[in-house]
Order: sequence, then structure tokens, then C-alpha cells
Amino acid sequence: MSFVERWGKHVLFSMGVLVTLGVASPLSVRSQEAVTNWLVGPPTRISAAESGTYWWAQMDISPTRAGTIIVCGTRTIPGRNAAEGYVFLTTDYGRTWRQVLTDSSTAWVSEESCAFGPDDEAYFVTSSSAVFHGLAHHDLGRSQLYSSKDDGLTWHVMTTSPFVDYSSTAVDLGHSTRNGQLYVFANDVETNNPGSGPGVLTIPPGNTTFAPPVLIPKGGEPGPFFSVAPTGSVVLGDGTALAVFLTERSSAPGPEPWREKNATRQRVEVVQSDDGGRTLGTAIGVSDLQPFSQIGEPTVAVDRSPSRHHGRIYVSWAQNSAKHVRVMLATSDDRGTTWRRRQVETLPDLATPLGGGSYPGMTPPAVAVNRDGIVGLFWLEHQGRCPRFAGSRDGGDAFDSSVPVTPCDLEDSSDISWYEHYLFTWPESEANRQGAQRDESRVGIRIQMNVQSLVPTSMVADNQGSFHPIWLAMRQGGSQLWTTTIAVSGQQREKEVLAEKLIDITGSVALEFTNNQFDARTGTFSVDVVLVNRSTTALPGPFLLQPVRIRSSLGRVVHGNVSSAESATCRVTPGSYVANEGVLPPEGRGTPVRVSVRLRDIRRTDSGEIEILMRVCGPRG
Repeated sequence: MSFVERWGKHVLFSMGVLVTLGVASPLSVRSQEAVTNWLVGPPTRISAAESGTYWWAQMDISPTRAGTIIVCGTRTIPGRNAAEGYVFLTTDYGRTWRQVLTDSSTAWVSEESCAFGPDDEAYFVTSSSAVFHGLAHHDLGRSQLYSSKDDGLTWHVMTTSPFVDYSSTAVDLGHSTRNGQLYVFANDVETNNPGSGPGVLTIPPGNTTFAPPVLIPKGGEPGPFFSVAPTGSVVLGDGTALAVFLTERSSAPGPEPWREKNATRQRVEVVQSDDGGRTLGTAIGVSDLQPFSQIGEPTVAVDRSPSRHHGRIYVSWAQNSAKHVRVMLATSDDRGTTWRRRQVETLPDLATPLGGGSYPGMTPPAVAVNRDGIVGLFWLEHQGRCPRFAGSRDGGDAFDSSVPVTPCDLEDSSDISWYEHYLFTWPESEANRQGAQRDESRVGIRIQMNVQSLVPTSMVADNQGSFHPIWLAMRQGGSQLWTTTIAVSGQQREKEVLAEKLIDITGSVALEFTNNQFDARTGTFSVDVVLVNRSTTALPGPFLLQPVRIRSSLGRVVHGNVSSAESATCRVTPGSYVANEGVLPPEGRGTPVRVSVRLRDIRRTDSGEIEILMRVCGPRG
């Protein structure tokens, strides 16, 4: 029988239950010693062969259950001539995947986004168009918000709304009083309403339906926007919600400004809300203005590590310039109000021949930040067939040389048997992209073969510090989703002495545990540890979890550093762990920290325990 006793700063783990405050990084050190190399794992297939052609995907990682990741998006099914939404789930850091949800409620389901929330919650947004005579009518469609209470394993429809065009979803993960609030940013929050437009839908904590939508103010240079596509969104540690958009603006007059391409400019912009989505600020430019079709979809990430760049926001995108494609990165240290941008890499924009046509040379990059503040960038070259990764240890100021993630898939383009996986048929008189009205006097067939890379690119970082990108294996079997694990090797974290800033807060917190594991090969016991604020006041982070004593009746402890004495004050030691939190409100729960203890000479027995005496420390005031 297993049990856990907890009082004060004493934690007792019985056999089979181990708590090692881990997923966390030792708080002590932060110097710029180099990362020697990146360990890239083998590629892992997410989707089954010939399960459809995938062209839209996003991913998110659970804040409460280590190693749990969801991937959601749109795929087309040539056999049905239809588009549907999907969700894939892994619970073992991407080693194995299963499909847990499909939305094929109409012949055209799209606009998907997904995100994890606190307390094992997850959300998935889809929009189903009404389809008549082969045409999708968004204005007659509806959107569904699916929710899960078991970290994405099972799902049900939580609420519906008018058709939401181009969504991005984020959840407040407990670093403010709006713990659990859901935000859905969109290019059009109510497509069936002529007065609608780009904005945000919210569901406050405790509610199950959307509050009235809030629109983005339309002003700006060089003119009002007519397209605002949200490709990423986050909630900052203070509760500020922020979304990044690819915005198209035009100075042309009239109701159809998109017709005047010479008057149209694109720009990466962000929008903020610091009041729970009741209002939205004016869009803020991140990139400079570019001619139409010269910027790729941006992605966004926040540094939640205890590094000196804690709270920094990163936005990445691709930008064409004089026959070159530039990988761009912008950073903000003031919640997205001002931005500093730089070029990370530049590549010749060489068109890649593919079935008689040519396509852009590179897809937009994805950005993520791991537990140690390392910034990762992932992109694909040669029309999505050469995945590459680069990392920065100094807050994005400089990057290591990029490395290949998998060998390039540059097969002979003379083989065209793969065309059938990319087919979709429309009525010949469908309204074109410039907004022309459908010609009802004509009927016909337009068979389309369209190969495209994943939009937007996506990547997350797990609680062990590894990165997980997704990409498409093109051509044979259709565009299928793949992933891998990219880990840091030879890393020494920056050195920063924080002892004088820490005080003992053990009496104000409690620990909760999940995901017990034992690796018999290495003799390692592991568990996810969650810090709980059981005081009546908010506790600012990050938090230091300091092992004071480790002992076990199961074997000899060979891995698990402790402080030199139980009476020692809060100080950084080699065995300390960091819970990377912003602010924990009363009864607030932090993100899991993976704790591990390794034993030798493990006894064969029916009972035993590992005991860890802990001290928990936090910043003064």
C-alpha cells in the first residue's frame, strides 16, 4: 500500500512513489558557456499514411501532465472531397501518438486551434461551413468549442457560436486572478454578422458560453486593415492576453480594397488585452510594412524560465527581400508595447520545381523557449522538405548555426504518382480570391492539385528542456505530420547567484504529485511535483525547491544532491530545482516539476520508501 505523508517541509514517499522536484532547472547558474551540440531524436510519424492531406496544424503542451502534447488542425480527404478537423495526442513526450477527435460534421470544417488549460483541461475550436452545390458558405456555418477534462483524452462540445474565421486559442494558466479564462482570437468573430470583424471571444472562469465578442480598433497606417489573421496567442504572467497577427492594410478607397494590390501592405502586428478581454488595444506593429505577399505567418512564445530574460516575448516570421528569404525575430520586454527586431538567417529564395510549377523556398519559422531560457527556432527549406533548427542562449541576440532535423526529402520530381493525394474539386464558377461574385450562368468543374507546406509552423518545449517541432513529409501518401525531440547536450546554464533574494516560504505551500515512474534499468524513481499556494496571499515566483535530506530504505542514494545541513538558510545548491512560475494566487497550482532520485543496490522487498526533506524558497516581497 502506497501513501504520502506531508507536514511542514517533510515529504515521505513510499515504494513506487517518488518525488523529485524536477522538470526544473537548478536556479543557481546562468553564464554563457556554450551549448556544445543539439541531440536530434529519430523522426516520429504523428498521422497515419494516406489518412488525408494535412495543411494546417498547431500544437500545445500540457501545463499539468508532463509529456502530454496535442496537435490539431485541418486536413483534406480527396476521397470525400471534404475538409475536416482533427486532434492527435501523445502522453509520452511524442514517442507515440493517437487520434482522439475528428470533426467532419459538414463537408468543410476548418479554422482550428487548440490549447491546454489548468487542472487537466484542454480546448479545441473548429468551424463548420454550410456546403451547398460544392461551395462552402462560412456565413451560414457555425463554430464548435470542444473541451476535455482529462488532458485531451476525451472530448465533448462545450458550446457553439456563429462561424469564427481563422482562430487562435490561449488560456490563462493561473498566473493571475483570471485563472482558466479562455481567449479565442479571430480574423472574424461572427462571420454571419456584417458588422463583425477581427477581435476576441472569451469565456471567463466558471462559465461555459462565450461573452459578447470584442473587436480590434481599425485605425492604423497605411490604412484600415481588411484581413487580420491570428497565428499565435499567449497569456503573460500578469494576465495580459496577447495575440500576433499577419495583418493586411490598404490605402485604397471603396468596399473592396484588396483589389488594389499596389496599395496593400502587410505587417506583423500584436494586440493586447489587460482586462480579461473586455477591451482590446490598438494593433502594434512588430515588423516593418512590406508589399503584399512578402511576409509569412508569425509565431509567438514567452520566456517563463527563471533566466534574466524572464517574461520576454518572442515573435518570429519569414520575410522576402531581394530574392532572399530572411528568418526574422523580434523581442519585447514591456508586454509587447515596443519591439526590437533582427535578422537571424538569410537564404536564397530559390523556387523549387515541383510537378511543373514552382513554390517558395522556405516556410515561416516557429519559436519556443525552454525551461532554461534557451530560444529555439524551427523552419523548413526547399518547399517544406528540409527541416532545420537553431538555438540561442542569450535571449535571441545570437543563434548557433542551424542544424538539420532530418535529411532533406529531395526526391525526383519526375514521379507524379503522388498528385492524387492533393486533389480537391470546386465548381468552376466559384468566387475567386479577389472577391469576384460567382457567375451563376455557368457550371463546370475545377480540379485543383495544390501542394503546400504546413501553416503555421509550430513547436513546443517540454518540462525537461527539449523542443518538439512538427512538419510535413511531402508527396507520397499525402502531406503527413511528423515530429521529433531536440535536446540540449553539453549545456551549462547561466550563473546567477540569487541566494540573497530568497526567503523560506515552506510554511505557505504544499506539494501535490502525479505521474509516478520507475526505470529499473537505471534505478531511477521519478514523479511530477506541483507547488500549491496554501496561504491567503499571492506568492511571486520563481520558486526554489531545495532538498535538505534524501534517504531510502529501498537502496543506496547515488543521485540527489542536498544542502550541507538542515539548518542552512535558503541558498542555491547543485541539487536545487526551480518551479518556473510568475505569481501563484491563493490555492493556485504551478506547472509540474519532474523530480528524480537514483538508487543503487535496490533491495528485493514488498515495501520500502524514499524520504526527502524539502525547503521551498521564493523571492523577497
